Amino acid sequence: MITGTPPASARAEEFYSLVFLAAKRAKNTGDYASALRFLQTARTLKPQRPFILMLEEAECEFLHGNLASALNICGKMLSAPGDLTEKARAACLMAEIHMRQSDIPLALETTIAWLAVFGIHFSRHPDNDECDAARTSLQQRVGRDPHSAFMPLALMQDREIESVMNLLASSTVFAIFVCPRLHFLLLCKMLHLTLDHGVTGASAFAISWYGVLIGDRYGEYKLGFRCGILARELVNQHDFTQYRARTLISLDRLSIWTQPISFAIDCAKATFAAAVAIGDRTTACFALRHQIMNCLARGDHLDAILTSIERALAFVRKARFKDVENVLIMQRCYVNTLRNPTGDP
Repeated sequence: MITGTPPASARAEEFYSLVFLAAKRAKNTGDYASALRFLQTARTLKPQRPFILMLEEAECEFLHGNLASALNICGKMLSAPGDLTEKARAACLMAEIHMRQSDIPLALETTIAWLAVFGIHFSRHPDNDECDAARTSLQQRVGRDPHSAFMPLALMQDREIESVMNLLASSTVFAIFVCPRLHFLLLCKMLHLTLDHGVTGASAFAISWYGVLIGDRYGEYKLGFRCGILARELVNQHDFTQYRARTLISLDRLSIWTQPISFAIDCAKATFAAAVAIGDRTTACFALRHQIMNCLARGDHLDAILTSIERALAFVRKARFKDVENVLIMQRCYVNTLRNPTGDP
């Protein structure tokens, strides 16, 4: 047996693996500046920049608040050869960047266009009849007991379908603001795919938001709340960490109609904690807005609410989410008016 020093290529590969691991660990702890430095070192070891390296770099730039840099990397990934399931992740990130830059229509168009790459097409402006037909079709499969329909399902094993589910989930976030009827159809499609292929994190997300919309559209508030509770159970049972926050925030909205408002406030707080834990600043920003809104509705002391708004603004500004910042500023103006209705100095 011949022993000796490993060849230079093997040592370089081992060093690359260590540096890449260090970058991921730094990213997971929220030290995005260090993660980017590690990734820069990894890039010197592999100048061709593997797709996964570019994706990690884009995500770190995004989380660090460098939206333009992250968008540039995403553009390069989507225009280069690569696996479609990996490109779907880049497309979701690109769309989220567009939303953070206050271009929600472009964010929606990005995800809808990539769904078409997978052979899934949607009308940009469906009518109410299409929504009613989609609801009827889903009711025929699920009935009045979503728990018995979804809880026994096995985990999804098809990577391509899971990528489609993630694209659909991303699309729904933007469709909320652009076209609520499209939002409903996207969720129905996700639930049919879940019934056909098994459950994934995006399934729990879809079940909870379907609950919100059947309340909004059809007055099914109690059934909608049961959907939200089921979604939370699925997240906990399967440890769908990446979708925990995005599922809980819908339960916050669902509970307003059937539960004490303190339940919604607790959901918003849990959403924020779960989002921060995984670096999901977008959902964390939405949770802060919901929390302020719910505390106002409960009649909390205005001074305490004003303090919460100032803390929320500091977080949102660091995340560079201008739309949520504007909402918080309006909430602050409202609170200041309530504290001093006459405007006296």
